[in-house]
Amino acid sequence: MSHRLSQAARHTQELLQDLERDKELDVIRIYLARFELFPRARDPKTAPIRSEELRDLVKFWKLHRQRNFWKNHTTKEDLVRMLYKHITTKVMPNEKTLLMDTPHPTIPLSPARPPSGANVDSPSKIRRTSRMNPPLNSPTPRGSTTDAFDPYGGDLFHQRGDYDDGMLYVSRLAPREAGLAIEDFALDLTDPASKDPSVNMHANMHDEDASRREKRLLAECACSLYQLTLEPGHEADIVREGCIPAIVRMCTFDDVEVKKYCSATIVNVSVDASLTARLIDEGVLGGLMELAKVQQEDIRRNAAIGICRISYDRLGQAKLIQEGSVPALISMLNNTDFETKEACVKTLINIASFSGAVVSESVTHTVTRIAAKRNRAYDRFIVETICDLSLLSGPRAKASDDGILEPIYDTNRATTDLDLKRMIAIALSNFSGLEVNHQHMANPRILHALDSLLSVDDVSIREMAATAIANLACSAEFIDRLVAFPDAEASEPFNMALRLVQAGYNASQVVQENVSAALLNIALRGENHRVQLTQHGVALLLIHFFETSNWTTKLHAVVLLCTLMANDLARAQLVQHDVHVSVVMLAADATTRDLCAVALFNLSCFADMAPYLLAPQTLATVVELLTPPSKDEKDPTLTVAQAFALDCLYNLSFLTTSSEILIHANCIAALGAVFRKPSKNMDANLRAAATICNMAFCPTLDLLQRMLDEDVLKLVRRLGSNSANHRELTLCCSTALCNLAVPALQTSGSTLVNMLIELSHTPHAEIAFVCAISFSKLASAASGMREMLAKVADLPPTLTVMMRSGIEDVQIHCAAALCGLACERGVKGSRHMWKEGTITDFIVNSLLRINSDSTKEVCARVLFNLLTHEDCRSFMIKDGVLYALVKLARLDSVEIRTLCVTALYNLSTDAAMRIQPRRQPPTARGLSDQRGFAWRS
Repeated sequence: MSHRLSQAARHTQELLQDLERDKELDVIRIYLARFELFPRARDPKTAPIRSEELRDLVKFWKLHRQRNFWKNHTTKEDLVRMLYKHITTKVMPNEKTLLMDTPHPTIPLSPARPPSGANVDSPSKIRRTSRMNPPLNSPTPRGSTTDAFDPYGGDLFHQRGDYDDGMLYVSRLAPREAGLAIEDFALDLTDPASKDPSVNMHANMHDEDASRREKRLLAECACSLYQLTLEPGHEADIVREGCIPAIVRMCTFDDVEVKKYCSATIVNVSVDASLTARLIDEGVLGGLMELAKVQQEDIRRNAAIGICRISYDRLGQAKLIQEGSVPALISMLNNTDFETKEACVKTLINIASFSGAVVSESVTHTVTRIAAKRNRAYDRFIVETICDLSLLSGPRAKASDDGILEPIYDTNRATTDLDLKRMIAIALSNFSGLEVNHQHMANPRILHALDSLLSVDDVSIREMAATAIANLACSAEFIDRLVAFPDAEASEPFNMALRLVQAGYNASQVVQENVSAALLNIALRGENHRVQLTQHGVALLLIHFFETSNWTTKLHAVVLLCTLMANDLARAQLVQHDVHVSVVMLAADATTRDLCAVALFNLSCFADMAPYLLAPQTLATVVELLTPPSKDEKDPTLTVAQAFALDCLYNLSFLTTSSEILIHANCIAALGAVFRKPSKNMDANLRAAATICNMAFCPTLDLLQRMLDEDVLKLVRRLGSNSANHRELTLCCSTALCNLAVPALQTSGSTLVNMLIELSHTPHAEIAFVCAISFSKLASAASGMREMLAKVADLPPTLTVMMRSGIEDVQIHCAAALCGLACERGVKGSRHMWKEGTITDFIVNSLLRINSDSTKEVCARVLFNLLTHEDCRSFMIKDGVLYALVKLARLDSVEIRTLCVTALYNLSTDAAMRIQPRRQPPTARGLSDQRGFAWRS
């Protein structure tokens, strides 16, 4: 059964293998240095051992002469194992035998170390020189054994050596090599005194004292620097003297006491933020990261605080990212010390502010675990962390998913500190700026916190809370939660809708803007929300907004007003509080004229608001909004206020009683001033024409004459000048002219007729029908008007052409108009009553293109009236008028036959038109047939 090692066991096994390999390399290094196989430019103590040096050592001992040596030792590891085995089995035993055969004098004991004194050497130096140097009176042969020792014994504290550690004693004694240990062991074997237990005990005491003294000196140095940093104001001097590199190196010393002083010193020095750049340059981050690995609470706390202070600098943030400090900081969050956690959390947030990355979930979980303890001493740290996370773009989108908002409810309820509440409001405002966070904020606990923040007597807190609520209201799916009454999840009930209405009376413009925006979005959500807002008194708040707020709030209020108007209850309350008066007041300010026009237009959409809008003051405001400020524009364009004012008049013009009021209010003059030229916007032209058309239905002739006095015909001509392809616009213009036809003909004469003739040339049946009605109405009026119509030579041909449409309504009205025109002679002196060819076309229409008997009866009357004019009767008979009349008499219509008999009777009384009996033309035969029929009937 196989047993798989754990990861820790495998890691430990790998470490042991590395240590064993390092031990082998240290032993080989001794012989490489002894035989000078390293390159000259490199230090034998620190130079890396390459494969080239190993091959040279193999060749030095002539081991490569073995058969297939290079084939069996292809890698560096193979050479190391082979050389180490050769040294331990062949070389070292031979050296030991050689040393035992060589006589050595007895080495005297070293004197005892004095308790103190400046001139006393280092114990390590005493220990090494006492074993290495024989007495002066005893000659010692120099050989390879003594050459292997390094004569350097270390520096005193006051000495400055050739190294970069400053004046501090940081142990220049390197670890003793394996070869040195072997040679010391060989010397001990040849020393008779080494067999004495007391001598060995005394040497061990020397070794122990040296190690202890080294630690004590380092601790004293670190403590001294720490004591210096306790005095405020010395930080810059300490850094300037170059102490930081020494402190950083002492951080690597394996002594907890030294590391504790070093960590405290760095914390004290880092108080001065101006020194941060130099601290970073001198490698303080490396020392802090080394201290962070120590499993000691005070050291880790100081390291975390030092790293935190460094992280407030942009350069420090970049260095921390380069050093890969984030995993170490995250691991330190598991520490039980609160200050360590606080420093690590702040550091991670500072790093995230530089990189823009998302903060680890461990930060959020740490904050929530601290908040779960409900210790009020931690509230400031918790709130500051949440506020900081809300300021960063990366964590802002992710932290709410990790539950960073959970501590807000309890913290807000438990504290009365305005600073904490302000930071909570800032955090909620920032988190609400992202739509992805709304699902986490639209819960009763967060909404309760926002509700309570709105009631705090601090302007900035109210502004932030109102901003958060306004942002939440932008998500339609969460509005129901926003205004719903809380359930048992919230400990205290609250009413957000009522709170918003109450907060709207705040003097702060920011609060009013956000409250109005939130109320607007709530009202847009549904009918029940509009009713709820109405019950809470939103109508009075709207009037307050119209009177006291800025432009943005008034904009929201206008849109909210338009939304509430759809509800009968809200509309009744708004009318009760005279909201239209407040709306009219907006026109006094140039910046709110557009808002006033929009509001009035929306009010005009409801019929029950007409009495209030048709009031003199309100209607005068609408006309004023429509009137352009200047008449010097070459290409006039409608402003927003003018466009909505025109729409308002358009809506009002459809009311049955509004036409007289609109005419009295000089609306025609205002429209004429606006449309001096046709607008490029065809919809505006259409609304203007429709408004004029609706006003033209006024039954009072005096008011119609007033419209004509205000040049309504010119206005209609301008509006319809480019309307050939716009059916609705042409229809409105033709209808307006039809309504104004009788008084307009008396005022303008042929101008009206020419306009109708121009409009009648259209493929649209309804427009032709309106024009036919207009002509019929004019032709059936008093004889004076028929005379004016008869003077228009183009009218009969136009009517004849219109009869070709095949539309019965158009044909009968055109025939009626021609019947009236046939009563008048028109232009005398011509042998033709109408233009040449017109009568012939009319006869063709009467006999072939008309199917309605009623229309044919009217056509028969036209023919009968044409024959009443003596001066041109003969020419009309030649054109076939009498023939057509007789042909129409074949219809089963008593009216037509009566007209036919009467016409023939009249012709028979005229001697010039009398027909000879022997010549039986078709007319006479028709006459006899007609008489027989009449007799039979």
